[in-house]
Amino acid sequence: MRDFTQGSILKHLILFSLPLMGTGMLQAVFGVIDAMWVGHLIGKDALAAVSAAMPAIFFLVALLMGLGMATTILVGQSYGSKNYEFLSKVLSNSFMLSSALALVLAVFGIALSAQILELTNTPLNIRPMAQSFMKVILGGLIFSLITNWFSGVLNGVGDSKTPFRIMCLNILLNIILAPVLITGRLYIPHTGVDLRLFGALGVAGSALSTVIASAIGTVIYYFSLRHLHIFQKARFHFKPEAAMIKKIISLAWPASLQMIIVSGSGLIIVSLANRFGTNITAAYGVAFRTDQFGAMAIFSVGMALTAIVAQNTGAKKFDRVKEALRYGLFFSVCIGLLYAAIVNLLPGQIAGMYTRDPEVIAAVTSYFRYAGISFAGLGMMFSFLGVVRGAGDTFGALVMVAINMIIVRTPVCYALSEWTPLKEKGLWLGLTVGAFVGAFLYYLYYRSGKWKDKKKLMEM
Repeated sequence: MRDFTQGSILKHLILFSLPLMGTGMLQAVFGVIDAMWVGHLIGKDALAAVSAAMPAIFFLVALLMGLGMATTILVGQSYGSKNYEFLSKVLSNSFMLSSALALVLAVFGIALSAQILELTNTPLNIRPMAQSFMKVILGGLIFSLITNWFSGVLNGVGDSKTPFRIMCLNILLNIILAPVLITGRLYIPHTGVDLRLFGALGVAGSALSTVIASAIGTVIYYFSLRHLHIFQKARFHFKPEAAMIKKIISLAWPASLQMIIVSGSGLIIVSLANRFGTNITAAYGVAFRTDQFGAMAIFSVGMALTAIVAQNTGAKKFDRVKEALRYGLFFSVCIGLLYAAIVNLLPGQIAGMYTRDPEVIAAVTSYFRYAGISFAGLGMMFSFLGVVRGAGDTFGALVMVAINMIIVRTPVCYALSEWTPLKEKGLWLGLTVGAFVGAFLYYLYYRSGKWKDKKKLMEM
């Protein structure tokens, strides 16, 4: 655990964000491995099916992501102020609330999976596979929720190393399990071992490997952390408290609605891509998976800022916030530019890891040419959001995201792809326009200082 209210801000940001970044990268690897196994072991239609299902899954879990953000903020502020009684209430009530919501979303998503895929214009030939993938992932949603909850709590108290270590194990499990469950075979190269174990599960096997890895991660988290200092000082009391639930929800609903808007915009983007056929759907899926590396890296800087700002606002040390933002902007923009350079220098090689289809590879290359540079703008956006959320102004963050996604990004993507000869290239260009316009809007809100009005979150 790390106290961000003392010592060098730069040192804290680097030492805390690096394991966060490593965890984020591993999460991206998690998705890439699934996509690579699916693309090479089954084919481009299966890759397109997984690509079509992922934005819908992300949309459904947006509420849980908001609760996780609220937990991190409240844990960070209570830990920064050394208010362990308040921290105990946060831990107990956030866990109960998140678990209940995870079960509701799982049932809802599984029951309406066919209708959701129909609404997003998922091509008919890949819809059964996409639905199968969705059902398995949502069936194991509770395990993903618990691992993310543990990770959010640890981030709030300054421990980003433990989630990184457990994510390493999850990646290893997925590498081993995914090809076995997809094909139903145990094959070990250069050993002569090639055993048929059961019938091939296809894309459902890819999803099942993710669920099993998350379940094992949940068990490891529990046995590793039950004796941790924070859980000794702030013990669980499984008795719902209306005041605390109300406080968590008051922070969570703007963050959740923010993620719903982002994921809803993502659903519209994939729906627009689906109109151009399976090749473009598969290409967008490849690009989406690859983009997670850049997104997770800059998101990690934003999350580090959220934790640092939360602790310092809890300790009433607001002078350290501006310094944290300055460093955060520098690192996140540099990461965004580096990512843009890599994907534009090696587009064919990156796409070739997922598929051998030349049309899909060409479409992925086009995507990176138009959308790669958007990550510099996203880097600025995540930094400003990290500070605003860490101060507890999740409603301000919601307003910024809503304006950007609803008024700027989505309409621009639609207009450029529908009303110009650019077609799908216009869709990719719209992502870049949205990122830089959003960065400017977020800057204006930060400069307004309105987010500083949310300083009394610790009051009950």
